[in-house]
Amino acid sequence: MNSKTLFALSFALILSGCAGMRATEEDLAAHYAEQAQRAQAAGNRQTMAVQVDQAIQRRSGAALIKAFFAADPAARAAYVKELQSRIDRQVSTAGTADAVMGRINAAAIAGIISTAEHTALVERLMRTVEEGNLSGLVRIDLSDNISQFPGLKSAEQQRMIADNTIQTLQDAGSKHRPVGPLIDYAARAGRGSAEWARIETLLPTMNIKRSELPLVARQYPAFADARRAAIHAPVRLQVKNADRLFAEDLKAEIKGALPGVDLAAPTSAKTIDLIVEKLRHDERQSPERMETVTYRQSDVDIVNSVLFMPQNASYSFDVLSGGNEIEYGYAITAYQGGRVLADELVRGKIDNGFARCQNARIQNVFGGVTRAEFTANADMQRRCSGPQAAPIDDLRKIVLERIVDGIRRIEPIKAANDLGS
Repeated sequence: MNSKTLFALSFALILSGCAGMRATEEDLAAHYAEQAQRAQAAGNRQTMAVQVDQAIQRRSGAALIKAFFAADPAARAAYVKELQSRIDRQVSTAGTADAVMGRINAAAIAGIISTAEHTALVERLMRTVEEGNLSGLVRIDLSDNISQFPGLKSAEQQRMIADNTIQTLQDAGSKHRPVGPLIDYAARAGRGSAEWARIETLLPTMNIKRSELPLVARQYPAFADARRAAIHAPVRLQVKNADRLFAEDLKAEIKGALPGVDLAAPTSAKTIDLIVEKLRHDERQSPERMETVTYRQSDVDIVNSVLFMPQNASYSFDVLSGGNEIEYGYAITAYQGGRVLADELVRGKIDNGFARCQNARIQNVFGGVTRAEFTANADMQRRCSGPQAAPIDDLRKIVLERIVDGIRRIEPIKAANDLGS
């Protein structure tokens, strides 16, 4: 019996030993090793390498793959060639470089590649990453973990990584915001260095957000102060014909929804005088009323009728309904340096009618009543699936939100919030 036959038998014995039982680590290792052998026989190098990677992560997997490679030296050579190909084919970011390094190191730890092969592969990967960073083929920024690639810590490599980071921040559509790592890089370069000064010059192009200003201020306080002024609109608020509670609630809503508005800023030529005047605010609460709905047995869905209702019984339930309503109208005017910025009327009606069903019951012809545990029909479903009751305070908050939406449209306020968000 040759070595290939013995190898195949070892797979079969391992896989059959726990037939019908939960797969163990050894079972999985044997499964992946067998799949690797089949992929190699089919000439599919990439699939073979993936199965090998899976096998060596499990107990006994390394031994099975060593046996496989001993029985088929061409497979071992193909696996090493695939590791080389992964370096050339897959490495485009710091994350993919890390992943390929992990596979190379795992193969070395499992003993399925030699020390010399491991060294050659690592050197190839290092060279690919370093050359790729400088050419732009491998995208790395300052937020990436490059601890496995010490060559990237040179001044030349770091400058390119900083450039990538700056380009990311200049992209207004990017959700990745590595501001902190860039400021740390500037700190390492040192105040007065060419890199520190270069970043200072480019900061206005980086779409710095309001939440990022504390990070920037660590190295560039003057820019942070200027940016803060650009993305904040000083506003002096006046509320007319409304009580103090409304005024305080409006202030709180503005602060929460419009972080670019500064209600406490000292008066200056840029101050916006904002006037919110109540013209109408009528609140009405409909009293709750109860209505009883009754269906004949023939009106009830046939399956439930047959299963749960005595002959000629009826189905009843109570509908509790009511609601709150606010009809409102507010004038919003804004001035800056005597110039009218806005004059808008925010008006409308919010109606929160509700219906709630309860006490569903079945009444037989003799007067007995039992609890109904099912929905009678589509009409009941429609009656009972409407909106639920909402407190009047919820409607008042909607009115505040609509007023703030009107304030948001005032151009200097809109600009301040758009710039800083």
